[in-house]
Amino acid sequence: MKKMIALMLSLVLVLGMSVAVYAEEEPTASMTLTAEIPAPTYTIHIPADYTLEYGNTELQSLGIVYVTDVSGLNKISVKAPYDDLINTADSTDTIPLELYEHYENYNTPKLVKKNGLDESNARPIAYEKGVDHNTFPNFDENGYSNIEYFAKVGDWSGATAGATYQATVTFSFRIII
Repeated sequence: MKKMIALMLSLVLVLGMSVAVYAEEEPTASMTLTAEIPAPTYTIHIPADYTLEYGNTELQSLGIVYVTDVSGLNKISVKAPYDDLINTADSTDTIPLELYEHYENYNTPKLVKKNGLDESNARPIAYEKGVDHNTFPNFDENGYSNIEYFAKVGDWSGATAGATYQATVTFSFRIII
């Protein structure tokens, strides 16, 4: 029994000697990081509506699309999907139309796909920051390019007399900041 009491006292003594350690929470603080990105600014110039000359089967200039006053972005690409000429009184009556684009200082206008270009190849480019205009003569020293558009009707023979036909060209722009 003495041994038992001695063992108990020894155990109490050992437990009494251990120091209780409590982990204090370290103080914390936080901050918020903010980055305000200014909105890019630019002005896009689109030609006014145009009336095609009946019977003309040559390219007819629709005007020039161009960009000015660019700030805060690196590139602006232009797409121009379009429709055939459609009789405003009978939408089943159409006249095939072709749209062409032409960069200043390039030889010949290039046919535009009716459904436009996909995003992976969104050309032509109306503005590109830092472009070397000596290598790419369609750009000026500030990275601006003029893109002239042309319409061509190769065959007017299916036109309905007295009818009005219209097509829509929807210019869309891809902005890269």
